[in-house]
Amino acid sequence: MTRRTARRIGRDGAYFPAPGAPSQGQGRLELATGDELATGNQEMKAAAIHDDLLTERETSRMLKVASRTMEGWRRRGAGPPFIRLSLRAVRYKREDVEAWLAARTVTGLSRGTNRN
Repeated sequence: MTRRTARRIGRDGAYFPAPGAPSQGQGRLELATGDELATGNQEMKAAAIHDDLLTERETSRMLKVASRTMEGWRRRGAGPPFIRLSLRAVRYKREDVEAWLAARTVTGLSRGTNRN
């Protein structure tokens, strides 16, 4: 049986102590087993999905608009696409918000265009 003192977690490749492992400076650092790495990859994928989902508050701060504006956009279907997790929980995919912003970018107005 191999003694395990750390497992790899995180995108940056940082090593964190395994549960029950000696504190840093004691013992030696060893790599995780294949099964643990597979579990770590699943955790990393879940973390990546979580990082890509923004709350309404995070999205409103990113767009520099009020949360009430976000609510109005959702009612009218005018804002970025969103995910409704429950009656109260709404999330936005970062890539959808960025694509929505890119689609709304105006490079110039021609003369005679109404600026409402």
